[in-house]
Amino acid sequence: GDVIVSLDDDTCLKDGDVDAAVAGLDGPDVGLSFFMPCYVSHRTWWASLLSVFVNASGIPTYVASEAAGATTMPGGFWAMKRSVLEGLGGFERFRHMIVDHEGQQAAVSAAGLRIAPLPRTHDTETSLASARDYITIMQRWFTYARDGYFRTHGARVIAATVVIGMVPTMLPLVGLLLLALHPGLITAAAVASVFFGHWLTFKWLDATWLGGRCPPGRSLLVPVSTVLLPQHLIAALVLQPRLRWRGQHIE
Repeated sequence: GDVIVSLDDDTCLKDGDVDAAVAGLDGPDVGLSFFMPCYVSHRTWWASLLSVFVNASGIPTYVASEAAGATTMPGGFWAMKRSVLEGLGGFERFRHMIVDHEGQQAAVSAAGLRIAPLPRTHDTETSLASARDYITIMQRWFTYARDGYFRTHGARVIAATVVIGMVPTMLPLVGLLLLALHPGLITAAAVASVFFGHWLTFKWLDATWLGGRCPPGRSLLVPVSTVLLPQHLIAALVLQPRLRWRGQHIE
């Protein structure tokens, strides 16, 4: 066919998704179209913790990148005209990359073409059975961010991502530390309001953008996720875990 569509093995498409992705390529100078992911696995609490993390923080992070003028795609589902892909060197050019979708979007941008995020989401069903599974995938993702995103984008994009996507996620943990150092009713109320604000933002995103896919009881994991998130980030930056992925070592 004239269009190549790529999806991960845990991506679940709905009726009309492929047609919408193909139609998204009709815009001027569009080289690649994609959807944002909606993680829908809630079979275990660990799977829910992962889903809450992605659905609560993913959209703000990508909005931050877009605001800084650097559209980034998650890579779970995208469409590209065959002629564009072949002009970029085909899949062979990206076959040995650890984070291949980062390479694809960089190549598309370098060719003077736009990356078009579309106003739809695709379901992602990632099953996690244990805490080990959760920690492993979070380590891998944050190592990707360290070795891919933060090393390939300019200072303006990184600054926007940090201010819009990361600083708010640090506030709950900072608040807990302040509460431990300076206990008091006012401090406790301020920390509680920060956690409630994160939960309320997640509920709004879930209802307006993600179709209300999170079971009500699992949304209570939002405070847990907000406390764990900066710890995952710090671990990736400071501890630099050694991972093996697609036959290559990442450290």
